[in-house]
Amino acid sequence: MRPSRRHGLLAGAFLLYAGALLIAAAGAGPAAIAVTLALLMLYTVLMRPAVQWSGPGPAGLSRLALTVAVLGLLAALLWGAGAALAAVFGPLPLPVWAGVGVAVVGIALSRGVWSARREAEMNDLLEDALTRLKGFDAGAAADAGARRAATEAEDEALWAKVNATLDSMAGRIARGEPVTAEIDRLARLTITDEIWQELAEHADGSAGWERARLDFLAHPAIGALAITQWDVEGCLARAFAMPDPALHVHAIAAARAWADHPDAWVEDAGSMRAALAPWLDRLAADGGPQGRREGLAAFLEAATLLAAAAVEHERAGHAADDPAYVATEAALEPLREGMDDAAMAAVLGRLPPEGFRAAAQVLDLRARAGDRAAARAMILHATRPGVAAALAGRSPALLAFERAGPDAALVALFCARAGAMLARNPALADALPWPGAFRARAQAVPEQAEALHALAAAAAAARGGAVP
Repeated sequence: MRPSRRHGLLAGAFLLYAGALLIAAAGAGPAAIAVTLALLMLYTVLMRPAVQWSGPGPAGLSRLALTVAVLGLLAALLWGAGAALAAVFGPLPLPVWAGVGVAVVGIALSRGVWSARREAEMNDLLEDALTRLKGFDAGAAADAGARRAATEAEDEALWAKVNATLDSMAGRIARGEPVTAEIDRLARLTITDEIWQELAEHADGSAGWERARLDFLAHPAIGALAITQWDVEGCLARAFAMPDPALHVHAIAAARAWADHPDAWVEDAGSMRAALAPWLDRLAADGGPQGRREGLAAFLEAATLLAAAAVEHERAGHAADDPAYVATEAALEPLREGMDDAAMAAVLGRLPPEGFRAAAQVLDLRARAGDRAAARAMILHATRPGVAAALAGRSPALLAFERAGPDAALVALFCARAGAMLARNPALADALPWPGAFRARAQAVPEQAEALHALAAAAAAARGGAVP
């Protein structure tokens, strides 16, 4: 059976409730009921129309109070079930935040697979249930059921169209024929993310399918917001890894088309440049057609400008909301490429504690705009024990790890600094990424895999969990 949005929503709900049980089963006291209630409210706010749980006037306040009461009761029941498990089998050897993390993943998964069509289906389901409770109005219930059936039929028809198009593409690609018409049909459907994943599964090792995926990426009907910078990075890297210069040219053209879209948005130009810059010299040295290196360089410049625009927008927001931001930004102005770690540390050491958070924001934005010096400074700042302790629960170390990206030198610096921080204060282990992030980065930066695995093991041991 093909996974659907419904399966994703069910999986998200399962993880939410499983996380709530884990919080109590890990030995958390009754205070965990408030945490579970907050998670359930967050899920409700993100996944339910506001009219169902709030609204204007006394009626809205009544709905909100009823929602909180019902969710509070549910939170208490979940805590009781988890506490009973802990009493019978003993507390699970997990930190309480592991359960919170599982629940947050469930909420994120549910939100990620949400769609207006599926929300309409859920509204119909609720309407059907309310109708039955109010008197089993057979006519209204039948109408709601008919709408659900129509939605399911629409979904099945949509996937039938997708599968037929993919089958047609498979035959044409095998014969070396163009698939322009098929890509155009897929690009005009409403499930871009699912189609993107389908194409990714087919594209594994096939130049023909990779070319088709690039055509889908560049199609004007898609909209650049539907395809992230990391999708583009992955497509380019896979194309460049194939010994097909024509595919390289095609990949660069597709990436430029994506970047030229009015909605194009790049979050982290530094990471993109670190991932793709090594290909600049390889393309120039492999004896293939000229102009590929220049085309890739032009795309990276365009991506840097897109990131700069996004960063400037966020910077204006920070400056307007936080008076300390502008002063901290000025204090960090001396940081420049070429400064050694000691000189950077001296600049960072002059920051007052009230500027720690603003400094993390300033350096993060500069790193995202492509400033590698800021990325290094971000690592040095985030792994200072005083900073990590002062910003506990909002640790900039996670952002610093992200901004290191696939840059081997930055990853090595992060591992060294974070390892030293952890050795001085094992309680700061929760400021570091979880094992899955270390494993993923080790695959992307194999030359630093040993250091990453060692840091992940040290963090897991400090948290009291099993070494990954």
